[in-house]
Amino acid sequence: MNLRSCPPTIYHLLFFALLLLPKPAFAADLTGLWEGSFSCSGDNFNWQVTLTHPAPNRIEGEAHFVRGSDGAQGRQRIRGQYNVNSSLVRVTPGGWIERVPRRAQFGFTGNHNRAGTSISGTFVDRSCSDLVLN
Repeated sequence: MNLRSCPPTIYHLLFFALLLLPKPAFAADLTGLWEGSFSCSGDNFNWQVTLTHPAPNRIEGEAHFVRGSDGAQGRQRIRGQYNVNSSLVRVTPGGWIERVPRRAQFGFTGNHNRAGTSISGTFVDRSCSDLVLN
């Protein structure tokens, strides 16, 4: 079939069909909301981490956590690196937005599983339990 001999409506149909094809997903993208819980020095925390992936090998976002013993809440900026090939995630604190009394900021190193469903690793603060975010 010669496309030059097709009526313009065929071109339109082909164009729209191409638009509807599924786009390849970046399976290793960390963008989104991650949730988990952990303990540090006897305190239990629930937290939510929102990440964006603004550039290759770079992540940034915000962590919001609640201490279980007294309900104290905190928020911190986070930034870090993400190696897509090795799935290694390194997050460093980027400054308090809302500080939790008697608590340092959280940084961690971990791995993003290939299925894209979790991040697991360890906190820089060794008094903290292992990290799991889903």
